[in-house]
Amino acid sequence: MLNMIAAEFLKLKRTRIFWLIIIGNIIPLISNISYLIFSNNEMSGINSMTYIKIILSLLLAPLLFGIVSSAIFIREYQEENVILYKSYSYEKNMFYLSKLITSFIIIGASLFFILGTNYLLCMLFSNMSINLEFIRHELIASIQLLICQFALAIISVIATLYFKSHIAGIIVTIGGLLTSLLTLVANLDVLRYYNPYYISLIIEGLSRESKQNLSIQMGWIVLLLIIVIFLGYRLFEKLEDN
Repeated sequence: MLNMIAAEFLKLKRTRIFWLIIIGNIIPLISNISYLIFSNNEMSGINSMTYIKIILSLLLAPLLFGIVSSAIFIREYQEENVILYKSYSYEKNMFYLSKLITSFIIIGASLFFILGTNYLLCMLFSNMSINLEFIRHELIASIQLLICQFALAIISVIATLYFKSHIAGIIVTIGGLLTSLLTLVANLDVLRYYNPYYISLIIEGLSRESKQNLSIQMGWIVLLLIIVIFLGYRLFEKLEDN
């Protein structure tokens, strides 16, 4: 399994997706530095982290992780390298699992780098104070964000595998982001509790509503993640058989 995961990273390193990951990690860092330089607010540290989280939730993270995860799952088939899989003795579910783990590692490492570097910047260049309660709160929020973004990435993967096109995954992601904005503006109760893109906004702190139902919503996200992983495997298996 470790060799298969290492092979996935090696394949990514040889593509433009590798540079997309780097650029996607650097953009929030540059943006936050600019915010801290030009902000005169006394609470610039906290506001800066909220600013970065909004950027992550509204556009950067769902698109970046969706594109990268989709590339991990479908690149070989678009390049007609399926024959390579036939030469190995591994089962299809092992290939699928290795791709899932690779995607999860990339999403986790990216979020750790983006949020971690910006926390350091806020501590160095602003008056944001850090205590145990703050660390505990941010750690829980970061884990929730990781689960949520992983689920959104697999949703993009499902669309990509079904239509055999990266464009389909991007369209689904943009559609999900638009529904989250519609939910926020129009205050739609139905979408508020079941739209994973909107739940991501709640985690990021963009919504001012109470977070008392967040544990129930995160339970729905975990259930959704299990469902999309299963559906993703069925589509991956179908693509492999064809």
